[in-house]
Amino acid sequence: MFLAKITRNLAFDKYRRSKAEKRGAHEISLVLDELSECIGESSTEKEIHQRQLNEAMNHFVKQLPLRERSVFIRRYFFAESIEEIAAKYELKKNHVYVLLSRSREKLKAYLQKEGYL
Repeated sequence: MFLAKITRNLAFDKYRRSKAEKRGAHEISLVLDELSECIGESSTEKEIHQRQLNEAMNHFVKQLPLRERSVFIRRYFFAESIEEIAAKYELKKNHVYVLLSRSREKLKAYLQKEGYL
């Protein structure tokens, strides 16, 4: 997971630098926008707060049922498209949207309960 996180961060940095119109170039922006509803943009600026937030999000993700966890991680950690996730789990796109929406609602409620929002 540590190496995957480093790789992901490097990929995000490279994306921001290049802003090239490649396959799925807009997917990362979309993924970050979807999650910004839950965690806010300014809440991760301070390093200590960011670490605590990361721990809280890891704890939240571990509590999700397996399928919801897998879909959530594929979307928000690996930035896969809805279509790719739906194909991987043999689900309809609408079902993936619903799973992600419910997961984001649970995340928002969890973060409010923990005092991050």
